Amino acid sequence: MESSKRWQRVELLIFTLITITNLLPFMATRFFPSMDGASHLCNSNIINQLIFHNNTLFRQFFIVNPEPVPNWTSHLLISLCTLVIPAFLAEKILILILLAGIPFAFRSLAQTISPANYLFSFLIFPFTHSMFFFFGFYNFCMAILFFLITLNFWLRHEKQPWNIKKTIMLTLLVAVTYFSHIVIFGTLLILIALHIVTGAVLCVLCKKNELKVIFSHF
Repeated sequence: MESSKRWQRVELLIFTLITITNLLPFMATRFFPSMDGASHLCNSNIINQLIFHNNTLFRQFFIVNPEPVPNWTSHLLISLCTLVIPAFLAEKILILILLAGIPFAFRSLAQTISPANYLFSFLIFPFTHSMFFFFGFYNFCMAILFFLITLNFWLRHEKQPWNIKKTIMLTLLVAVTYFSHIVIFGTLLILIALHIVTGAVLCVLCKKNELKVIFSHF
């Protein structure tokens, strides 16, 4: 038992060191030359000028879209950060959240699905430096992060009694995923729906519960 706990600590340390090493190329330089990254910084500056600085010149050309559309998460995060730090540092924080958050979110999901196979969580590292990341599709990448967190939250609590706190938390996670990217949001809902349906079908096939109870739960 003691050797198992020692190995788990060593394994977690190795995972953390790989995550840090994964970050170093992007933390060592002042700017990250992505395709759309600069436009995210520009859009965030426009948001700041409209909302926080009430810039009349900007108001002649831009307005904040009042409709609850996606692709807001990274812009809002960068906008808030640039109120106190330079724009390039705000982008660094976003990159840090993505390249550190996605591996650990995937690791947590893997442990939830199959605790004995947690070593498969190392497979996430080749996918962190994805095409979408280098294209600067920050909202898409943020959506992937919240997709992993939300799916993990659902799987951990689906069979437990739902209270107001859990319901609000799930609603917020789903909402943040939506405001990050609509495609990942749709994928999340499809996977949750498939999980519910397959669970109900398996209950019917295994005859573990009466049909009325299954449909009531569904």
